[in-house]
Amino acid sequence: MMFTPTNNGLRFMVKLTPKGRKNALCGTISSPEGGEILKASVTAAPEDGKANEALIRLLSDSWDIPRATFCLTSGATSRLKGLFISGNPQALIGQAEGWPKISPGSKRK
Repeated sequence: MMFTPTNNGLRFMVKLTPKGRKNALCGTISSPEGGEILKASVTAAPEDGKANEALIRLLSDSWDIPRATFCLTSGATSRLKGLFISGNPQALIGQAEGWPKISPGSKRK
């Protein structure tokens, strides 16, 4: 499972490629702990938080969730990011079923 429910939202991990050719969700990979990690790329450079902001904008737009509900919890300067979406975890898990894990035109790796 890609998402871990908490009392007030969902936690998940993203492996981000900054300075990519396009902003895209690129599929998932297995984590060493047995879960899934979302792969994403953004065109923004990894400086001054620009790539992190671009990632949150990509997720917000792709999943139709307000940007204000996302919080970067770990990995501010790393490619492996921990994120949190605040909200009702049961409702978010229900929504997650329809969330694209891959952007249109992207290939799963």
